[in-house]
Amino acid sequence: MPLLFIAVAFFYGDFIMDYDKPFKSFKELALCLQNEHGLMVDDVDQAASILQFLPYYDLVNGYKEILMTNDRFKWPLKISDLAFFHSLDHNFQSSLISFSISIEDYFKNILAYVIAKSFSVSEEDYLDESHYIRRKPLGSGKTITRHAILGNLKAISVDTYDNPTFYYRKNHNHIPPWILLKNTSFSLSTNLFVLLPSKQKEEVVDFMIPGDDPWDVRYQILLYSLTIIRKCRNVIAHNLKFTSFNSSRYMNNLDQKALRKLISPILLTDEEIKYSTYLSGIYGYIVLSLSIIPKGITHVLLVNRLHGAMTMDGIFSGSDLSDSLGKIKEIYFSGVHLPQDVESRLNSYFAKVYEN
Repeated sequence: MPLLFIAVAFFYGDFIMDYDKPFKSFKELALCLQNEHGLMVDDVDQAASILQFLPYYDLVNGYKEILMTNDRFKWPLKISDLAFFHSLDHNFQSSLISFSISIEDYFKNILAYVIAKSFSVSEEDYLDESHYIRRKPLGSGKTITRHAILGNLKAISVDTYDNPTFYYRKNHNHIPPWILLKNTSFSLSTNLFVLLPSKQKEEVVDFMIPGDDPWDVRYQILLYSLTIIRKCRNVIAHNLKFTSFNSSRYMNNLDQKALRKLISPILLTDEEIKYSTYLSGIYGYIVLSLSIIPKGITHVLLVNRLHGAMTMDGIFSGSDLSDSLGKIKEIYFSGVHLPQDVESRLNSYFAKVYEN
């Protein structure tokens, strides 16, 4: 871990420098947690053993915003509590990654279908700039152009050594869009979608968010959903500040009536939608993913995995942690801005969707 540096002194003439983050043994780190941060350490050897597996930096700095005030733990926590907190966080984030993978695959598949149907199956044709809008402004003052986006896609089609695009370039006389998009980032695919003419945009929207609201209203919701899912996925994948994730700057006055039609009232109440409660954070990621993914086996598996990641009761039942589970989950759900009754909401939602 980057926390642990060997404490050495080196000389520049008569000047001696001591590193401000000197090397500490696992036992010394356990005592540091107790003496400097107020963690309850009953067994130093056990704590040292846990720190061999769970990095000190992750336990202290990674959860500081949730668990600490002025570098001291806000609750009388044991290191075993931190181990459960870390396990809960890891499992929860892993389950969210599976949501983003499913959404990305679904979106790219529909996008490729519409492009092939409307333009061509040959990259020389469907990457022709005449099929797309010249430029499109995005949020935060950014503008994307068809020349830049299609240029990136053309470069992938001729330069990548990644399959399946590489295989198709070598063994077939064209690269269909459903193949090329396999080697295209989520961000680049979304930008390609943004540059589609209205007719093709509407087709994609009708597949992914069917309904009787105007297609452009549903388009804004879909675009926001793709953005929050991609942004949150990147935060998780790059080990960034997951607990402070917020996407409110991308919301752009989403139509509340259309949102209420899309999102089950079991997951978000009308009032929570009205005031954007939860919608711009981690729970918004969950709710929008569940609302977009078609009902079926994938939907069932994702809900089950998410629910299992958040409960974990059976894993620790009978252990020293079992008495702490409720309190730790309460702290965690609050820290990542989930409703405290999120487990109940998911149970009720699952029962309602699949009641027949």
